[in-house]
Amino acid sequence: LRPVGDAWLNYLLMCAGIGAPGTLPEIARGYFGDKSAPERLRPDAVVSVGDVIEIGPGVGPVKLGPFRYENSWKDETGYQRPVEL
Repeated sequence: LRPVGDAWLNYLLMCAGIGAPGTLPEIARGYFGDKSAPERLRPDAVVSVGDVIEIGPGVGPVKLGPFRYENSWKDETGYQRPVEL
């Protein structure tokens, strides 16, 4: 039982960013985007992975399997939005 407990403790410490400098800022960057980095996707670019995943044009509509949705930042420009990271 002890090895399992130690593994979970190490996992939770890693998720909290303890002992891994820079982890928490990178996690926040993934959620909010990076205002200091240039855009990666052109406004007319479409990224496809077979028939399962499609993003675009730009960072606009997203299709994941049978689900389609719009990103709240689809009209923002000038920085790396979360979908581009």
